[in-house]
Amino acid sequence: MQTPIQLTVFRAPAMTYFTDASTKGRVFFTQLPWVIGIIEAPDKRLLIGTAMRRGWTNDGLASWSLKVRGADVPGRFIIEDGRFVPIEAAAD
Repeated sequence: MQTPIQLTVFRAPAMTYFTDASTKGRVFFTQLPWVIGIIEAPDKRLLIGTAMRRGWTNDGLASWSLKVRGADVPGRFIIEDGRFVPIEAAAD
């Protein structure tokens, strides 16, 4: 009789992405172009992806989809203080 294999699934921690296209505060729908760059960190200006504006929230904030290193990042994001924040987390 074979022993069952036990699999452990590890979930990678969520990454934080930034843009240098905005300043302090939250970004409203008309404040930035449709497509902006994504950088790894505020002190690392290497472009690692693009963000595309997809719409707006009930508060009028721009909603973004992200593509990093050629892969789509699940979910929609807003920009707060130069950082992409998942819309679900921003509501908390």
